[in-house]
Amino acid sequence: MAYLIIVISFISLIFYLDRFKKTEDIICVLPIFYNFVVLYVIFGVTVFTYAIKDPFLLYNQISSEALNNASCMFILSAFCFYVGGSAIKKKRNKKYIGISNNRLDIKYQKFLIFLILSIYIMYVLGYGVEGLIYRKSYIDPSFERSRAILIIFFVSAPFITTLIPFIKVRLTKYTVYLFCFLILFSSSSRFIIMLPFLYIIGTFLRYRKIKLRIIAINVSLILVSLIFVLQIRYNTHHGLIPNTIALITKGIDAEFLFIGLNYALSFSLFGAAYVLSNFSHDNVAFLISINPLPSSLLNIQYMLDIQTMKKTAPMSAISVLALAGYAILIPFYVITGACFSYMLKRMDGATFFYYAVVGLFIMFTLFSIQYNLRGLSRFFYYSILIFIFYVFTSKFKIKKRCRQ
Repeated sequence: MAYLIIVISFISLIFYLDRFKKTEDIICVLPIFYNFVVLYVIFGVTVFTYAIKDPFLLYNQISSEALNNASCMFILSAFCFYVGGSAIKKKRNKKYIGISNNRLDIKYQKFLIFLILSIYIMYVLGYGVEGLIYRKSYIDPSFERSRAILIIFFVSAPFITTLIPFIKVRLTKYTVYLFCFLILFSSSSRFIIMLPFLYIIGTFLRYRKIKLRIIAINVSLILVSLIFVLQIRYNTHHGLIPNTIALITKGIDAEFLFIGLNYALSFSLFGAAYVLSNFSHDNVAFLISINPLPSSLLNIQYMLDIQTMKKTAPMSAISVLALAGYAILIPFYVITGACFSYMLKRMDGATFFYYAVVGLFIMFTLFSIQYNLRGLSRFFYYSILIFIFYVFTSKFKIKKRCRQ
């Protein structure tokens, strides 16, 4: 069965990559990512052993049957999302972003640079300047961090970071990139790997293609960053100065590579298999997870207690959906695929709102395999709210022009 899953996930991955290349449809990112996770893990536990170790050693607590079932859920979810997304026809609408030589250009460059720098400066203020430069331990309790500011950053940074490739002046673009990278490097945060990943996404959005050089540099940076943040996790001192010294004196230990990759990939699939084997569906907790009402009006604590896989590790969104059964899993991915596709294709290149929804979609894709369903649902609802605001403002501008 495992070898059949490898064949299916490999063929599926090639198919989605081909569709992505031919249609330039960003919706294909989710099916590509899901099938890559399955291929990486199943190949890594069947043919080799590199994928076995994860933070909670879940591989030793699940059966091969449970792992195969979880893999099938990933492949099915990817297919359903693609079916929903591909049902929406593409409609281009380019009003506010100029197009030249088959690429998208944002006209308001000063505002663009200000927007990118301001969100990362906000992170510095929320984290604390002194703490980013030099602190004891990964999180130093002597430095008070602003939770509210950091939440705003982690919600808005993904789609704002995607805009870095749209900076026209090359020197300015790379300077901004380096500035953002050093801030995340100083925090020792795993979020640092999102910067080069989102840069690749932004490059594709602007040019509709990605040069091999850009992919090679940023993928290398992702791997090096992932290894480094895990390598220094338990260092006595953290911050820009200690991290730089550690990088220069100790270099990069490649042994941490698979530890980092397994944390991001194996843990996700193993976790889904563990949940399917050891938990049952709770309808109340599920309804709270997908409820769009504010958390203050809901019994969030009950949901968190029920949807906890291990201490400090929640059930992932995809595992909760799989636990609910095919009747829930299939419609969820078909509907979200169709909605994201409709919103992105309607707004494609038309406004900054488009890039906000792109960022939320990327977060929806990456977070769905490790974070809870409540957080995933909010990314989806935020996207809908942004789209509604876009439609409303577009109609308002049309009516205003008609009156003139």
